[in-house]
Amino acid sequence: MTDMGLRTRKFDPTQASSDEFAAMNVFENQQLEESWPDDPPDELDETIRHWTSAPVFEERGAWITERIADGCIVARGMVTWWDMGQNRHLADVDLYVVPEMRRQRLATPLLGRIAAAADQAGRRLLLFATEPDIPAGPALMERVGAEEGLRAHTNQATISDVDISMMRRWQERARERAADFEIACWDGPYPDDDLDAILELMEVMNTAPRDDLDMEDFHLTAEEVREFERVDALRQEERWTMYARHRASGEFAGYTEVRYQPTKPHLVHQGDTGVLPAFRNRGLGRWMKAAMFERIVLERPEVRYIRTGNADSNTAMHSINREMGFRPRKSWTIWQAEISRVMDYVRAHGVTV
Repeated sequence: MTDMGLRTRKFDPTQASSDEFAAMNVFENQQLEESWPDDPPDELDETIRHWTSAPVFEERGAWITERIADGCIVARGMVTWWDMGQNRHLADVDLYVVPEMRRQRLATPLLGRIAAAADQAGRRLLLFATEPDIPAGPALMERVGAEEGLRAHTNQATISDVDISMMRRWQERARERAADFEIACWDGPYPDDDLDAILELMEVMNTAPRDDLDMEDFHLTAEEVREFERVDALRQEERWTMYARHRASGEFAGYTEVRYQPTKPHLVHQGDTGVLPAFRNRGLGRWMKAAMFERIVLERPEVRYIRTGNADSNTAMHSINREMGFRPRKSWTIWQAEISRVMDYVRAHGVTV
């Protein structure tokens, strides 16, 4: 594309210059400001770390539309897939056009490149995430003929609004109801001696709602978990994992994890939380989350917010989160579209794929 003084080309982080990374940093901060206006911008080093550190089983293609005169990026399309033992039919899409350049047909050529790359890799289904505050995304999904797969919210707790005394009561009650269990925390990488049991514990996340998403269960291997941990270290991301364990048998019952980046000291991201079905209804979920919250307050006093993403249909987790003080911060939808349908759409708009 060379219309309007623009060009579209592939972005290769292994070959990108410092000026190209600087342009990407500016672009991604525009996207961040629209989605999360209260968050500080990413530093250039963060952008470079993100683009240059990825799991070995991740494949990614990225294309940018930039102004020829100054190299300013005005649109980007990215597709990612994992070469793992399951979900080999899926690819994730990130497509964004800066507000002032929308309605100028910049997304369609990028979408064509994305679909072609995923198709060549043997994928058949594209996943997109949109938010209603940026209506261009849902509108594109409807034009493409994508289907809603899952509706969700990012929920946020303000630390100062959470009742710490209630968090301590949750822990006290759980110690009484589940006296035959203990909780503890792994900081960073999981211990080698427990890794096989931890992999079994992680299977609990396959019980989380997926609604209408055409998605298979994930079954991680030890090598894949260690690879994720390697990437965490490269990206300077810290992980705490609180777990519940049966005292007599040593069997793991559940876990909850949070992630923290020193470059974003105001924020903690709540990741997975799950309790194995055999151990539910004993207060273990509340116990772990309350203990984690208290640790964040004590050891990360600069943190002001905790954010977590939950499917709207995950009523059990919503119940706990609401009681803790989490409130809806942003809604979003995951859409799915057959690559063949996307290709038909872009061809109908004059794009060759």
